Amino acid sequence: MWRVGEVMFFDQNRRVEPAGPHHFTSAWKPAGSGEEWVYVDLGAVCTFDRIALSWIRRATEGAIQVSDDAATWKTLRPLTATDDIRLTPPAKARYARVLMTKPASPDGYVLSEFEVYGRGGPVPRAMPAALGGTWRLQRDSLVTADAAAISKPGFRDSDWLPATVPATVLSSYLNAGAIPDPDFGDNQLMISDSFFYADFWYRTEFTAPAPASGKHVWLNFDGINWKADVFLNGEKIGRIEGGFMRGKFDVTAKVHAGPNALAVRVEKNATPGSAKEKTFDSPGLNGGAPGADNPTYHAAIGWDWIPTIRGRDTGIWGDVRLTTTGPVTIEGPAVTTTNLRGDVTLEVTVHNQDSVPITGMLHTGFGGEPSVVPVSLDALATKTVKEHLSIRNPRLWWPAGYGDPNLYKVTVEFAVAGTVSDATTFQAGIRQFTYSEDGAALRMWINGRRFIPRGGNWGFPESMLRYRAREYDIAVRYHKEMNFTMIRNWVGQTGDDAFFEACDRWGGASWCGRTSGWPIPWTVRTPTTTTSSCATRATSCCASARTPRSAFTAAATRAIRRSPSRRACASCSRNCIPTCTTSRARPTTWSAATVPTARRH
Repeated sequence: MWRVGEVMFFDQNRRVEPAGPHHFTSAWKPAGSGEEWVYVDLGAVCTFDRIALSWIRRATEGAIQVSDDAATWKTLRPLTATDDIRLTPPAKARYARVLMTKPASPDGYVLSEFEVYGRGGPVPRAMPAALGGTWRLQRDSLVTADAAAISKPGFRDSDWLPATVPATVLSSYLNAGAIPDPDFGDNQLMISDSFFYADFWYRTEFTAPAPASGKHVWLNFDGINWKADVFLNGEKIGRIEGGFMRGKFDVTAKVHAGPNALAVRVEKNATPGSAKEKTFDSPGLNGGAPGADNPTYHAAIGWDWIPTIRGRDTGIWGDVRLTTTGPVTIEGPAVTTTNLRGDVTLEVTVHNQDSVPITGMLHTGFGGEPSVVPVSLDALATKTVKEHLSIRNPRLWWPAGYGDPNLYKVTVEFAVAGTVSDATTFQAGIRQFTYSEDGAALRMWINGRRFIPRGGNWGFPESMLRYRAREYDIAVRYHKEMNFTMIRNWVGQTGDDAFFEACDRWGGASWCGRTSGWPIPWTVRTPTTTTSSCATRATSCCASARTPRSAFTAAATRAIRRSPSRRACASCSRNCIPTCTTSRARPTTWSAATVPTARRH
């Protein structure tokens, strides 16, 4: 028996999209053709002297009206054949309305644009960002300058929208008051899907000190969606591919002492799918089209628990910041529990960024147990160092209801000639997940005790990715107070460290899914290069009918065994990879040279 999984249409070699937001042609059309109206809320009482209407199917009779309360309306003038309407004297009101009473054709009314021009009302103001400047945002179709000009200090962007960073494009428009809250009522229906299906430019200017001698300056991106080209001071410095990639660029020779300009062109998803409106009466089918673009926010197309997100959550959703290191950097420190007697392995990768050999000291600590290891690195070389530590009378990490979620402070520092080159610190727990599928039933244990997972499904951190450490802490605490012991991180769509750190603190195990609906090479590699793996984290790789279980498990296991850190994952009931006991793996970041080829969640 054959089933159709996907249908695509082509005109010769060009794909033809039968639906979706691919062309900005949205318009307003009422259900009826009698007396109908549409109004604009200006946000406050404003003075305006021009209204422009763009009709597709015009009204032959009606009026331009205004109001201060959206209840009592005053007619300014009747509708005529003139669509660029000049008001003399200017009007003053909060609401402007087009009242239609007679259509010009049996098709009724179709209005493409309703524009009000004037002064007053709420004005968004840009706020200082982590880099020290302020961000602005503009749709790519409205920008005529090239990337080199946009990314130089002094470029005129005063007519661009003040942007919120970190946040999605949609969040910036919401914060500026340009759209209604899409999470309220049926406001999603009032927001153009095709307008936000576009590439967008982000831009900021900031002041930087002169780099110190022997130091490297790094420009870090914690998350963008979907893809992005990055420009600094008129020059392209790299590209970020995929919604969960981190970008890290050495800008030592490119950042200036004094004014600098940074511009980022964020690309829209290649496969956005068509809008799906979820209602109680008609929940509709789950989305799936953006799966062709993974890694991205797959469910932004709409799922059984979420409507379509306009713009599919594109934007700079993670922090952007400058950091400084010496010649040797620390990458991807990971803690693995060897046994429950307190033996742990701390694995650290160090990278020599200079073109000469370097010898230094790697200082590590786990819960106060220090270790010092001499490390020699050839020019531009990378080396992975493993330290085996023993913790006396270890305090184990336990899920909520099983015991305390004990955590230890972990420190990692690399010093060259007594000067710290790079350092990081985090918390990790000592714990061991195991499982059994005997009798075709999944059973789990934590630290040797039978573990009964109870919890909720976490599809997104938030519809517009607005959760930060405070919101994660509150939400995970709620899970604990509901006596939940596990959070299912659906398809791993939440990758923020703050989420996993909140799970660590509140004793919430995190079940992070990886679906094999994505291509096998991508799925196999994700467990070995996952964003972070805390005391709370277990990862499932669930196979669909398209992937034979034995083939998937064998391929994934081989990939994990080849991984330097061998971060495998706990099982799920459909398909499993053998477990290990990873308690923490910090994010790996990629340089400009490796961004195009490295794929990681």
